[in-house]
Amino acid sequence: MPSIYTLRFILRGRGHDETEFQEAQSALGLSYSGHFVDWIFLSLLILGIAAWIIKSKPGIKILGRLLIGAILSIAFIVLLQKLNNLIFDPLFS
Repeated sequence: MPSIYTLRFILRGRGHDETEFQEAQSALGLSYSGHFVDWIFLSLLILGIAAWIIKSKPGIKILGRLLIGAILSIAFIVLLQKLNNLIFDPLFS
């Protein structure tokens, strides 16, 4: 899940009202306008990728599968976000 949030944030920005993660940071006693939660998720993504590479030692043949998986993941995220906005945006208006 951290990678999905990180990718979505890179592509689109924060969620519906763009304040939910600032509120979470404020509740933790961190700077309201900071990006601490963003950095946590990005760090988890990088650590997860590094652990996978170290543990599995993938060969060059895996690049095709990773590319297909990345494209399918992005398509899934876009579809999920469209559905999410269709359902919840009227509630936040």
